[in-house]
Amino acid sequence: MTIGDVLAVIALITGLGISSWAVMVCVALLCQKKASAAKDIIKASPWTSLVYGLVILVVVGTMSIVLLAQPFPLIKIFGWSLLTVLLAGAGIGASGFALLAGSRIRMMDDTMTDYQALSRGSAVVLISALTPVLGTFLIGPAGFAISLGAGVRAMLARAEAPHFEIA
Repeated sequence: MTIGDVLAVIALITGLGISSWAVMVCVALLCQKKASAAKDIIKASPWTSLVYGLVILVVVGTMSIVLLAQPFPLIKIFGWSLLTVLLAGAGIGASGFALLAGSRIRMMDDTMTDYQALSRGSAVVLISALTPVLGTFLIGPAGFAISLGAGVRAMLARAEAPHFEIA
């Protein structure tokens, strides 16, 4: 292993960390209702989200990997589509995770704006998953599974019908 290999791994981890933080913040800002629903789901039932996330990860993740290994291009496209849906669900759930962490951080400091709380919550979630041993093998995978379960549940949840008052 040369110094170039080490620098490449460090650059990869740094790039993935920054882009993951940006995805959490961006999805929380663009899909506010779904991210808020994911936050409520994680807050109400994190263990259920973990189980749903693990089941979805095993089933859909395995299907997408099997389809990506096929030589026929249309089947590969379907595999990439499944993987994209899987990562989209995880992104919505991770933004809910960041909103939850940000709201708890904000309870400690009332002068913080919504964006500061979201940004710091995203950073805390991400950095806890990047810690060397415990984060890499326990916190990161469990957080991904909880995010995936909550994100898919939030995507499949029905929106409330608007109330109209008859005068």
